[in-house]
Amino acid sequence: KFDPSINVVTYFTDIEADLLNQEMKNCNTKRRAVIRRLIQNEYKTVKFADKKFVLNKRDAEIYYNYYGQQPDAIIPIIIDKANFEDGSNMHTAYSKLRLLFVGGDFWPNVAGIRWFVESVIPKISSPCELTIVGLGMEKYRDELESKSSCVHVVGTVDDLKPYFVNSDLFVAPIKDGGGMKVKTAEALSYGKTFIGMEESLIGYWEFVPQELKGDGVIQCIDESEMANCIDSYYGKTFSRCRKDIKDFIDALCGYEENLERFKKLF
Repeated sequence: KFDPSINVVTYFTDIEADLLNQEMKNCNTKRRAVIRRLIQNEYKTVKFADKKFVLNKRDAEIYYNYYGQQPDAIIPIIIDKANFEDGSNMHTAYSKLRLLFVGGDFWPNVAGIRWFVESVIPKISSPCELTIVGLGMEKYRDELESKSSCVHVVGTVDDLKPYFVNSDLFVAPIKDGGGMKVKTAEALSYGKTFIGMEESLIGYWEFVPQELKGDGVIQCIDESEMANCIDSYYGKTFSRCRKDIKDFIDALCGYEENLERFKKLF
């Protein structure tokens, strides 16, 4: 308004109008009023920003459907490359499976982990334990732990690395949301065997090498398929931190690998 010569570049981590319309289906009247204002804010952002970029093709399509224009660039989520020792940290066949969920107190995460605890865990026949880590998730400790003796809610932590390194399988039962899931990239950067729903792999799945699909990075369609997939790893000896999985995500989401895209945009 005061200096139109200043260029404004906007990074859409999701398309808020779409995500908020999803949330509006299950929120109270006060929150609906807030959501309407947030959607107005995004409309103004689109109107006045000089350059806009999104995370993936799906968000580019949603952006176009709402705003009638194409974003200026598609650049995936960028993460630091994790450091870990590969090969020595193993899950031994027929030992209890250590499952990990990471996600903060945000409604798609809460809905997803509730569904997993209520619908997937009862179908898992192998001995397992689920650790839930994420900002503010201790708020749900009593609720979630009361549903299954194998659920352990840690909640907020200072350092995620020990949880990533020492878990056997990363589970991502996310069925709602937008953008790209940061924790998907973080889990894969530690070489975790990843078992998720379609939403958790948006922006990733189309780039997963064929040899990793179904063996290292698995996309499930329902609770039975997710439970069966988890059970299939019980009798296997495998690395908890696989280099081939890490190499894939580093190539897709590494800073250096995407620097030229940022240079071109700016």
